[in-house]
Amino acid sequence: MKPVHSTAAFWSQVVLATTQLARMHARCPAAWLGCATAAMPFAWAGGGIPAERTWLVLPLAITCGGLAAAAALGDPPIGLPDGRRQPWFPVWAGRVGWPLAGAALAAIASAFAGQRPWFALGLGGGVVGSIVLTAAVTFAVRAAGVESVVAVSSGLLTAAAAATTALAVGALEYPLLWQAAAASLASAVVALTLWRFSTWEQGVLSLGATAGERTSPLVAISMVTVLAAMVGCFFLAPNLAAGYSVVALSWFICLAVPAATASSQPHRGLWLARTAIGPVPLPGSVMMAAARGLFQAAVLGWPAVVAMLLPAVGGSRAVHPGIAVGCLAVAAVLLLAVVSIATRLGIRGGETPRAIYLAGAAATVTGAILAA
Repeated sequence: MKPVHSTAAFWSQVVLATTQLARMHARCPAAWLGCATAAMPFAWAGGGIPAERTWLVLPLAITCGGLAAAAALGDPPIGLPDGRRQPWFPVWAGRVGWPLAGAALAAIASAFAGQRPWFALGLGGGVVGSIVLTAAVTFAVRAAGVESVVAVSSGLLTAAAAATTALAVGALEYPLLWQAAAASLASAVVALTLWRFSTWEQGVLSLGATAGERTSPLVAISMVTVLAAMVGCFFLAPNLAAGYSVVALSWFICLAVPAATASSQPHRGLWLARTAIGPVPLPGSVMMAAARGLFQAAVLGWPAVVAMLLPAVGGSRAVHPGIAVGCLAVAAVLLLAVVSIATRLGIRGGETPRAIYLAGAAATVTGAILAA
């Protein structure tokens, strides 16, 4: 591909690349799963919800939109297979366009079904905004030289921060606009933090035993977070014991899922296979899914095991710590099952298994809110 020297040539290339990517993803299951994930909040809003629970829809929309964006962006680097560069916009538009289209169609359906076009418009802004913010963080981190699998984790962290802030602000009964503003501010803080520390060497693929890489800083941050959650949820505020499961599972999705479903990297994989003693858990393999799932479940679950061995302080716990351990074990088993089934069906690359898992996570969150 020759360098683009004019505005007209650039935009013609953008249109051509976007059309080609859209046609490719029209046949890709991951793209349609991303559509369904982004559309989940609108299905809820279209069916009508009680007035006292409308504030929950925005954080749900942000969460589902962020998960859809992470699934849609996938692992391929920004560029062509032979290493040549191309404008980032067509790649972004082609890969994220399908979830955006699904969210837009669902917003229209919700507006007509619920006769509340302004509400559907606000929800549409929440999903579109979360996808744009997630994509912006992903490209910023990639531009700083961080591996793409970590960029996916960064996008999920952005969505989680936005959803958490919107949830907290919504609990104080602030208007919808303030929720969206607070969510955007949280996403910006996460983006700036990741940009500032993007020079860290990344080892999320857990190949340190053979490649000599350091452990990802996200793992260290997750350990500090779950320790704080253990103290706060199991000892200081036992009535909020269920919060530990939420924190642990959120970190599991952010760290284990991208690493376990990373696309195979042939050159690096062959080098590792030649220099390692014994089998190597290559990216995208069932062995990698098992290694990452078990490792992250153990790292995130051991504080709950410690809490199980210690008596409750300040009253009985609303949820037993063993529930968190069980949830992490189920999450790890489901991750291994998704990757194993995809491998048996001949599905190559990590986009479809990741999209399946993230869509299931979004559906679980939606179902939990509806059942509450």
